[in-house]
Amino acid sequence: MQTIIQYISDIFANKTLKKKILFTLGMLIVYRLLVFVPVPFVHIDTLVSKTLASGGGLEFFAMLLG
Repeated sequence: MQTIIQYISDIFANKTLKKKILFTLGMLIVYRLLVFVPVPFVHIDTLVSKTLASGGGLEFFAMLLG
């Protein structure tokens, strides 16, 4: 049984797999950073109150579509 360090080094030895993993981690970082960018003309208090009142789920998605 290989150790975890050996397993990770084997993964990063494969260039294609390394590229895919780093791309995925990069996209997650970009997503987390863009979460904090405010959207113009959206009132967060109204959005939260309507979402909590409707029960979430599909109603929330329909509200975002307009």
